[in-house]
Formats: sequence, C-alpha cells, structure tokens
Amino acid sequence: CKWGRGNGWASVAMAELLSVLPENHPRYKQVMEVYKKQMHGLLKYQSVDGLWNEVIDHPELSWGTETSCSSQFAYAMARGINRGWLDKSYVPVVMKILAGLKSRISAEGGIEGVCHGANIGDSLEYYNTRINEYDNSHGNGLMMLALTEIYKMGNKNK
Repeated sequence: CKWGRGNGWASVAMAELLSVLPENHPRYKQVMEVYKKQMHGLLKYQSVDGLWNEVIDHPELSWGTETSCSSQFAYAMARGINRGWLDKSYVPVVMKILAGLKSRISAEGGIEGVCHGANIGDSLEYYNTRINEYDNSHGNGLMMLALTEIYKMGNKNK
C-alpha cells in the first residue's frame, strides 16, 4: 500500500537533506532526481479538496483524505519552491493544499482528519481503520511545519 504518512516522511526527509547537502556532493543529483519524481508523482493523486488520501492511490477508502500526510507534502513542495528546486507551477498546488489544510483546523484550534499512529500495513483494511478525527498527536507538528514553509513561500512570491 502507498501509505500517505510513510511517503510524507520520505518527502520531508528529502527536502531536509537537500537543504543541507552540498550541491557538489556525489549523491546530490540523485537525491534531487528522486525528490522531483516524488513531488511530480504526487500531483496526480491530489484530491479536489487539495489533500491526499491515507493510502495515496485509494480514494475509495471510507474516511477520505488525511491531514498529516497532506501537511508533509505541502511542506516538501513549499520548501522546494522556496529553495528553487521546483518551479512556480507548484505554487497553485501548494495554495490548494493550504485551502484544504485550513479546513482541517477546528474552531477550538484542533487538527482534524489525522490518522492514528500506524506501521507499514499489509492491507487496505489496516489503513481504513486507522482514522481518529481528534488524534492531534500526528498532525499538530506537521501542520505547523507546513504552514511555516507556506508562509515563507507566500512572502517570497508577493
């Protein structure tokens, strides 16, 4: 299964690595190629609300899109725009994610639509039962990470 948060952590890790890896490092181009392929590949699975599903390529699962992985993808894409790794065609994609993420912040400030902690599962049913609308433990930090990088992107693109 193409687990959303698992792919999200890979996206965040590549963005972080590229932020500190010298461009003359022997593996820099390889990491950049994988990063760009990941970012481009995500585009076809973005939902109409701007977010991604817990299992990226299975929108039919019962609870719909998931907040934490969408935050991770938003962060990785916004970081790419901010650092010049991704072109400006990604700005509308990130803004669409932002609209979706804003809809997940409750009136009380909680983060909604976050998957319970999960391991790598071997079935769609495993992921389909992981939702807990009020489990902020896997959403708060990722939401703040995404919103901070999007804020930086907005300031650079005024």
